Amino acid sequence: MTVRPWLFGDTADQADKSRLQLEQARLDYRDALTGLQIQALQAAYGVQLARESLDSAEEGEKVAQAALDATRLRHDKGAASDRDLRSAETGLQQAQQFVANARSGLALAQTTLESLVGRAAAPDVSTLALAVPDGTALSVQKARLNGELAAVSVRNATRSVYPVVQVGYTWNVDSKDSLGISIESRTLQPKVSYGFQSPGTSFPQDQINGSFQIGVSMNISPGVIDGLQATQAQLRAAQDGIAAAVRSAAVQKASLDNDLTQAKGALRLAQRQLDDARATFREDQTRQNLGLGTPLTTQQAALALTQRQLDVQQARQDVLSKTLAYYRFYAHPLVSQTPSEVQP
Repeated sequence: MTVRPWLFGDTADQADKSRLQLEQARLDYRDALTGLQIQALQAAYGVQLARESLDSAEEGEKVAQAALDATRLRHDKGAASDRDLRSAETGLQQAQQFVANARSGLALAQTTLESLVGRAAAPDVSTLALAVPDGTALSVQKARLNGELAAVSVRNATRSVYPVVQVGYTWNVDSKDSLGISIESRTLQPKVSYGFQSPGTSFPQDQINGSFQIGVSMNISPGVIDGLQATQAQLRAAQDGIAAAVRSAAVQKASLDNDLTQAKGALRLAQRQLDDARATFREDQTRQNLGLGTPLTTQQAALALTQRQLDVQQARQDVLSKTLAYYRFYAHPLVSQTPSEVQP
């Protein structure tokens, strides 16, 4: 029977290896969990945007239909040209196409969300604001764990070329029974043994109360040396991999920062264009009500407003996507199941 009261040598190597493999498994789990959560969030956000798009498109269709009706009436009275009528009809078709596209987009978004979370209702994410996470890049974490595993292998292989000292003592309880205890330098784990022999020892051997044993063994062979050299090469490769991962992560982080900055700038521009389009639409409505403008002009302003609303929604979605890229980069779940899953 071998007792393992402490970790030393080979047993310490095995414990460290198991711990590092567990950390690798946790990283893989966090990576998978983050990916699934991001997909679900993007799908829910897609449903929200699709609904907003449909509402905007339907409102634009109403304006376009009213403008066409008014233009037909004016055309019948000779106040509008054939060109104005064709433009109004084309505007209505464009508005109807916006509605059709929005409906199909909403159906697709709902199907995507349902494939991820079932038939659960989509949460309201219209005011969602995610902070940019911080930490250590997933690639760097994995490279460092590989380096630690390689160091454990070198440590174990190095120990293989050292001599192993074995010390033991056997106590003869009686002529048939004996108890032994031994320890060896490779693991320092004590080993207890029991021996029984029948027939037992006879005089003069039965007068010996116990015996002490000591031995030294050493394994020097080309295979052992080659194995040590191979593990050392693996360690050097792992260390180079860590350095490469750190450099690559720095470049990727800079790219993520640049992408997010550009996305936020595009959102600000799209919002400014939407504000301008909304103001233009209100102005054209007022002019039409005062008899200073035509329904066709108001219709064109409504179509432009619908397009700008779609542009803003797309820009918002792009900002979300660029923000979520950081969560993938760090393998940082949006919602963790246990605290240990989000530790860097």
